[in-house]
Amino acid sequence: MTDETLPSAGGLAREPVTYSVLIARAICDRVAGGEGVARICEDPAMPTRRTVQAWAERRPEFARDLERARRLGGMSGKAGGVLTYSELIGHEICHRIAEGESIGAICADPTMPCFSTVYRWRRTIPPFAEMLRVARETQAEKFCEMGWELAQAATPETAYVTWMRLHQLRWMAGCLSPRIYGRVKPSEADRGPKVNTVMLRTFRTETHPQTGQTRVVGYVADETSMIPTRDSEGPWTTLPSVAALSGPERAAQEEELARMKALHEEIDAQEED
Repeated sequence: MTDETLPSAGGLAREPVTYSVLIARAICDRVAGGEGVARICEDPAMPTRRTVQAWAERRPEFARDLERARRLGGMSGKAGGVLTYSELIGHEICHRIAEGESIGAICADPTMPCFSTVYRWRRTIPPFAEMLRVARETQAEKFCEMGWELAQAATPETAYVTWMRLHQLRWMAGCLSPRIYGRVKPSEADRGPKVNTVMLRTFRTETHPQTGQTRVVGYVADETSMIPTRDSEGPWTTLPSVAALSGPERAAQEEELARMKALHEEIDAQEED
């Protein structure tokens, strides 16, 4: 297989397309009309993007015609033949990055978007940004393997050059995957101490002005103003007459009433303060 009939990068089966003046002219005409090379190459009757790239590298006349067509179609520069995002192109970019190819080398491919387009996609298309992040982490792992191979092949004569290469690979791995290989691991911002709010409930009895019955009422402080607010009320009940009680029961009842009266007076004093 030659560069004339390269398969697609994704490994999809495609009938080989041999270079011809008619096909080259058809590609240039469609590019001049504003269609991207990547979109043209999705046509089964057309060559793959890798094949078009090989044609442009090996045939100066085709490269010149393709560049002129791109300018006529409103695409300036040597790269940037893709302006609209597609999942297929995004997968190919990330695949090539994971295999160790730099974004600059990918963007130099006439069938690929330019550098600014790739980073615009990363800012505006979350799925592509996530794929790109995973691809760069995979590339960092590949650089680590490359570093191990360099270290294994080092000799006393190549020790300094190997050290320089390992230093560069270590730096690039840290930039590509700072969470794993960076010297300073990113961490979450300090959220401060956790604040626990304790709400206390208080209870007091109130007497019905007509029947003389009593009930227990619960109060809880408002979360904003901290003013006690009634939140529960018990049923009205009638206390047994003190005169009907026996001696010990009467004493206990009087003691309990005195205690409750003192507690009410204390609560009233705190509320007045």
